[in-house]
Amino acid sequence: MHNEVETLELSEMEGRTVANAVVPYPPGIPLLMPGENAGPADGPLLGYLTALEQYDLRFPGFTHDTHGVEVEDVKPRPLN
Repeated sequence: MHNEVETLELSEMEGRTVANAVVPYPPGIPLLMPGENAGPADGPLLGYLTALEQYDLRFPGFTHDTHGVEVEDVKPRPLN
C-alpha cells in the first residue's frame, strides 16, 4: 500500500479494495479482509454495513462496534 490509502464514506466503497479488516461486533467475524473488494453498493457486504449504520442511527446507545471503521457524529437519516 505504501501509504496510498484513502478514507472513504460507506457510500463511496462500491467496487473499492479495502486496506484493513472490517469486523462488526457482534458477531466479531471479519466481514472484509485487507485486499478484498467491497463489491457492489447493493451487494451483501455493503448492504450489511449500511443496515448496521441505519440501525445505529435509529437506536443511539445500542450501536455496534465495527473494527476498521471510523464513525463520525452525523444526524439520523429517515428510514426508507
